[in-house]
Amino acid sequence: MRREELNAEGNIGHNSGINAMRVETLPLDKITVWQPAQELADDVQQIDIDNEREIIKESGQKVPLPARQREDGCVEVVAQAHVLHALRDIGSSDPTVSVRIFPSMSDAAAFKLLSQNAEPGVVASPLARGQLLASAVKHFKTEAAAAKGCGVAKSTISKRLDVTRAAKLLGGKVTVARDIDQCALRPAFFLPRSTQIINQNVMSPAIRYW
Repeated sequence: MRREELNAEGNIGHNSGINAMRVETLPLDKITVWQPAQELADDVQQIDIDNEREIIKESGQKVPLPARQREDGCVEVVAQAHVLHALRDIGSSDPTVSVRIFPSMSDAAAFKLLSQNAEPGVVASPLARGQLLASAVKHFKTEAAAAKGCGVAKSTISKRLDVTRAAKLLGGKVTVARDIDQCALRPAFFLPRSTQIINQNVMSPAIRYW
């Protein structure tokens, strides 16, 4: 019987020797994190990290984190990196992490995997998802190519980018950036300037001033 593995594109494929996925348990300090995955992890609220930590303390790490092996030999987590925060918070003297390593995962495949973890997602904020897709657009060059590469609708790209643009526009006027919501912001961009004053019925609670 042939052994089936996940290949670098995140699909099921037959074991191909050196390029096959493998699961390993490694010291936490030997792990690096892909920058887009780190940015998404940094957005996760502490209460969710605390919950993850308690689950790990009670029953161990649920599933290996998806990772890839870089050309320099380092193992780089490409999604679910907030679990690393939870593992560090446990306070073990010799913390380890279980990782599912794809030896040759491309950035394009990593963006697809990470976006699938974030969309629709209940942990990542609209802003964090927007920042992720903005990075994808930069990588893939166009919104259409990013949508195809990440496996999301082009309208999803546009909506998430609305949030990142709003965050940049509002700057210090936003008290909690992760609370910006595209649906709540849309009326504010299209109403006359005279009506763009504090209106809790049409604006996100995160916006206190316009």
